[in-house]
Amino acid sequence: MPFANIIDPTAELGRDVVLGEGIYVGRNAIIDDETVIEDNVFIHRNNMVGHNSIVHKHTYLSGLDHMAGFCEIGSR
Repeated sequence: MPFANIIDPTAELGRDVVLGEGIYVGRNAIIDDETVIEDNVFIHRNNMVGHNSIVHKHTYLSGLDHMAGFCEIGSR
């Protein structure tokens, strides 16, 4: 049974965003265009993940983190 994704209604998802399973996106978070969020990722409130980025599996982004575009974070 897959895990549910929880996306706060105030979060903004750009176009062509790909979400895995078990994702949490908190209040006022922004996921920009053409970004990939893999499984089991927690993106706390007021975060910004820039365009064309990848957040790999099992990653936790605490509040007020900002990633520029074309970045990767997470699994090695």
